[in-house]
Amino acid sequence: RIFGADILAAAVTSFVISPVVVCCDKAVCDAAVCRHSMLESIRKSLQSMILRPGSFFFGRPFALVFGIYTLTYGTSNLVQTLCKQRGRDAALPAFVATAAVNIPSSVFQDRCFTRWYGLARTGRFHLLTYSLWAMRDMATVLGSFTLPGLLATRIASSTGATPRRAREGAQLLVPSAVAVFVHPPLHLLAIDLYNRPTLSLAERF
Repeated sequence: RIFGADILAAAVTSFVISPVVVCCDKAVCDAAVCRHSMLESIRKSLQSMILRPGSFFFGRPFALVFGIYTLTYGTSNLVQTLCKQRGRDAALPAFVATAAVNIPSSVFQDRCFTRWYGLARTGRFHLLTYSLWAMRDMATVLGSFTLPGLLATRIASSTGATPRRAREGAQLLVPSAVAVFVHPPLHLLAIDLYNRPTLSLAERF
């Protein structure tokens, strides 16, 4: 029953955030090839979601993202529940298990989105492209599932905040910082390597 609740919570969370992820990831791919600006691409995606919900929610992009996030959050929830039942610290096991599931799944998602919305539909993906996506996802997993818990302890001890307040603050601060400062450069460089494979690294900046 507890495990079922973990999976249900993961599915609900995934369903809520997947439309945002689909719109944003498609917008990044569109902007990278100058097809639309990010705002224009997001507007078109939202219009499709509202006016043609069947096409949006049963389409390949949403199904792929929903499945990946359900799997990721479900893994994290299950590992944390198991560790709690055994009285063990869940930080390291949750990170290892979530990374093992999320990183290859997210790289596969990026490969699909880049091929669906990139310049070349049959281009070759270089090892560096996969490596950059893997580094980005490692940072994302750390920032979402591991670092907030560690930082919350420091915040509580240094500021006198309650553990709950410290945890909530860390869960907002760390993933946001990773999303703003780490995620974009690694993700965009990986996409650019696929869309413009003949350029040198210096020519991309």
